[in-house]
Amino acid sequence: MKEMTEYLLDHGIEPSTIPIVFQYNKRDLPDTTDMKIMERGLNARNAPSFSAVATEGKGVLETFGAALERTMNELATCYKIGEGLGDARSAKEWASRTLLEIFGTTLEDLAKSGKVPDPPSEPPPSIIFQVTAPKLSAVV
Repeated sequence: MKEMTEYLLDHGIEPSTIPIVFQYNKRDLPDTTDMKIMERGLNARNAPSFSAVATEGKGVLETFGAALERTMNELATCYKIGEGLGDARSAKEWASRTLLEIFGTTLEDLAKSGKVPDPPSEPPPSIIFQVTAPKLSAVV
């Protein structure tokens, strides 16, 4: 975290502006550091965090969904996506629908069932969300 913070600052990026989530992996191993210690040492921003066993798929989609939601919130705010639209969806609704369309489940379903879903039998749609970003001026 220290190196990442230094890198971002060296490149003129304020670290607190970057959406972040934590996935504490390998939670099935016997000698892992306690989650409370990990949270205290790494998660000063109190970002969403997830216990995970990636080899079993536990916590992976939950982490991805939270990262997706936080990123979409940041993009929507930065680029004013959805402003002036009467039927605009929240980033949480968008992230949930995206997970449903790609993985056949929602974050709410994952939380209720506690199990990893099988991949959907149909391929995901080719376009789920389309945004035209503003033109950026070139820096010379």
